[in-house]
Amino acid sequence: MMKKVLFLKYKAMQLMFPSIALFFGFTSVSPGLAVAISQSELHSIYNDSVWYKIGQSTPDDSLFCLGGPGGSGPLYGPFFPKVADTATLAQYIKDYISTTRPDSPLINLASAYVGYGQQYNVNPVLVLAITQKETSLGTAGYANPPKYNVGNIRGDSGDGTGFNSYSGYQDGLKAIFELISGPLYLGPPSNDTTIAQVMRTYAPPSDNNDTVGYIKFIMDIMKRILGSLPEGSDPANNLCTPGSSPPGTVNTDGYAFPVGPQTKSAGYNLPCGKFTCHWDGSPAADIIRPNIDGAPVYAITDGEIGRVNPAYGGVPGCSSINLASSLDGYQYWYGHLQNPLVRQGDIVRAGQKIAEVARSSFGSRCWGGTPHLHIDRGCIVNGIKQPGGYENCRDPGLVTLIDKLWSELPN
Repeated sequence: MMKKVLFLKYKAMQLMFPSIALFFGFTSVSPGLAVAISQSELHSIYNDSVWYKIGQSTPDDSLFCLGGPGGSGPLYGPFFPKVADTATLAQYIKDYISTTRPDSPLINLASAYVGYGQQYNVNPVLVLAITQKETSLGTAGYANPPKYNVGNIRGDSGDGTGFNSYSGYQDGLKAIFELISGPLYLGPPSNDTTIAQVMRTYAPPSDNNDTVGYIKFIMDIMKRILGSLPEGSDPANNLCTPGSSPPGTVNTDGYAFPVGPQTKSAGYNLPCGKFTCHWDGSPAADIIRPNIDGAPVYAITDGEIGRVNPAYGGVPGCSSINLASSLDGYQYWYGHLQNPLVRQGDIVRAGQKIAEVARSSFGSRCWGGTPHLHIDRGCIVNGIKQPGGYENCRDPGLVTLIDKLWSELPN
């Protein structure tokens, strides 16, 4: 199908080559010669570079925490619909894919359909129908490796096909939500409000598409899935996806204690008024307890994930995460992590699991003296809240906040 796609070349260059000077603007150094670099340069290497997983082909359905009501749009419209339980919607989508195409690589991305749907306010069943119509649910055409283009989105990928390439099935899926939520469809200036308006642009009759038949195909799938959803919400679904830890407890102010288990009896080195919160005395928190290796790490507030560094301290697998809070505007920085469950640009909720505390086998270059969770937030300079992770720019209010959240934990 032919698509009209807005090409933002400058943004694409930013995404593709954010750190080109870092990787190619170095000077030659003789073997064995140690070169000292500043703390800010180290920070830039570890945290200011955008990192990518190359050749990701295995879908990951563990990145989204679903359950409970969601959405406000009509069931059969282009926006995320008002449903009683988002986890049930994800299960219905998974059941549909499993029945329709048992060999589909998208089966394990049912939660991603719903999670991205909430993030971009796009009906996930609309996107489900598009992926079925365009690439037979990721099994045909440009959905196959190495392009992973499950929506047949046109673009210049440099291979002469005229279709975009993505790093994996999940990135290809996310691209459809980004496209539909943007200016050609639901966003300004188009401001589409119906499935028919969206599809007249996505699959226009002028490109020899059966647009009317496409719209009917979408509506049939919407009625089959959305029309059969139960009205109530199952409390058992108000957890993260199966196999992951329950979400953290969120207080009435919208904050969550950032690590589990969420009890005082776990033996944390808190409150900060009783122990030293950070080894250098700066206003950050190194949260420690016995056997903390692998403990779940939670988003402290609602917000957007910034940079996710997969090699903190130069150790592959040891990670750090930036979180820009939509609650208080601060930029939080988490260090000494493993198994990050989020990517740059993901929207997260307070209490959502985003990673784990790094295991002891990573060694001291990852976590210093002992495994622990480090968290801080940037200071305020000229009224602007700065990125977290800088030793010389940490907001002292973070320590007070961590003490408060710890004090609210049950025994």
